Amino acid sequence: MEKAEGKANGRIRGNMEHRETHPSKDTEGAMGTAMGTAMGTPETKNTGAARRSYTIPVMLVIMVILGIIIVTLLTRLLVAEQRLVTHEGKRLAKGYAACVSLGAQAVPALEALLSAETAVDRLPVKAQLGALKPLADDCAELVVEAAGREGQDPPEAEAAFREALDRIAAKFGPVGNHEGPLTESERAMAEAALEAAKAWSDALRVYRVPESDQNYRLMEGGGPWVDAAGQAASLLQDLAGRLEANT
Repeated sequence: MEKAEGKANGRIRGNMEHRETHPSKDTEGAMGTAMGTAMGTPETKNTGAARRSYTIPVMLVIMVILGIIIVTLLTRLLVAEQRLVTHEGKRLAKGYAACVSLGAQAVPALEALLSAETAVDRLPVKAQLGALKPLADDCAELVVEAAGREGQDPPEAEAAFREALDRIAAKFGPVGNHEGPLTESERAMAEAALEAAKAWSDALRVYRVPESDQNYRLMEGGGPWVDAAGQAASLLQDLAGRLEANT
């Protein structure tokens, strides 16, 4: 029996040594799978690297496209704003030119009124003075804009300017509507108006009417024209008061 047990134990030890030295195919497969999972296959590594290699260029392309879109939108916004400023500058330049023309045309007309000896001679002169009203209306817009930039209330400034124009027109309406030369009172009013017209032109001469888009934009930003327009408005108010005091 001892011999039989020895033989059995020997066979068991032999089988165990054989298994340790020569593992089975199932064991080898399981170990390979575990190692492959832990370390990753070459195909998986290559796929991850490829994804990373594409991500950065795609992000750069997107950033470039977004940058182009933003720059384009900002450029269009600036161009639109520049057009608005230019348009406003042109409007102001038109008003200032009207103010300059108003004084330039009033001076020779008033000189002709003073030199006219008969009612017939004065008719075309008075028609010329009456034709200045459209210029006065355009000039009023410029004066109101200047007043607003000086802190005054625009509606009040416009009302005061137009009221002064109406007062002057009312006083000059009947002047010279008779035969013979002007009366002493009429001549005094015409001389006061001529003096005011010359002072008006001198006040506006400090600023040159712009003629380019760049200068239109500069005018919209302010400048000497604001003060010049304010002085012209004051001269008009003073003239209206002098004419009424001369009655």
